[in-house]
Amino acid sequence: MDSQGYAPVFFPLMVIALGLILGGGAGLIIGYGIGVQKPAWSDMTRREKGISILLVAICSITAIAVIGYYGGLF
Repeated sequence: MDSQGYAPVFFPLMVIALGLILGGGAGLIIGYGIGVQKPAWSDMTRREKGISILLVAICSITAIAVIGYYGGLF
């Protein structure tokens, strides 16, 4: 089987994986930048944890959408 047969299966998985990695990193960097993210999870208040999770989720969804758009997935 040629490699073209695997492309439709692995391309969306690759877009999702890269989006999660890039979005997670961007969300954590933004969190550190605005002072919400702390070095240890236990040092954070419940509100800071919620904001951090929200930042990572929003950045990951955005990264997946951008990579998928430019890759021709959407």
